[in-house]
Amino acid sequence: MSVEQHRKMSPKKIDCWLITASDTRGSKEDISGDLIAEKLSAAGHQVLGRNWVKDEPAELLKALDGVKDARAIILTGGTGLTQRDITWKVVNDYCDEPLPAFAILFTQLSYQQVGTAAILSRATAGIKRDKGQLVVALPGSSKACALAVDDILLPELAHIIGHMDK
Repeated sequence: MSVEQHRKMSPKKIDCWLITASDTRGSKEDISGDLIAEKLSAAGHQVLGRNWVKDEPAELLKALDGVKDARAIILTGGTGLTQRDITWKVVNDYCDEPLPAFAILFTQLSYQQVGTAAILSRATAGIKRDKGQLVVALPGSSKACALAVDDILLPELAHIIGHMDK
């Protein structure tokens, strides 16, 4: 079956949840989270809820475990190189199966925008098989989030969930 056929057979609307990992951003300062929510909604997906947590392993795990009904969890923040940036590691440890091509593709697309600074991001994605969820960790930068959502997630989100359901 072709990619186009798989996409046609995939669900049209995906229930999503957003988590912002930041020591400084809350609901009023979350430009990246707002942007992701707007883009997902405009594409016909539903954002069931949002959390704002500190970039702390225990808080991130509690937020991830608390998401019950969403098929996709998208996190923003905590993918950089500072010692506080641990979201990428928590997501990698949380997921049962990695999706390494996500990071590769994101880095390639990011390189076109920011050049070699693209190596500073540890954006990642994986599958939490027992919950049937795709988990994606994006940078905190709104420009990087727009790139990932527009060029990777919106074209492939339903396609990924369709494959997970097989």
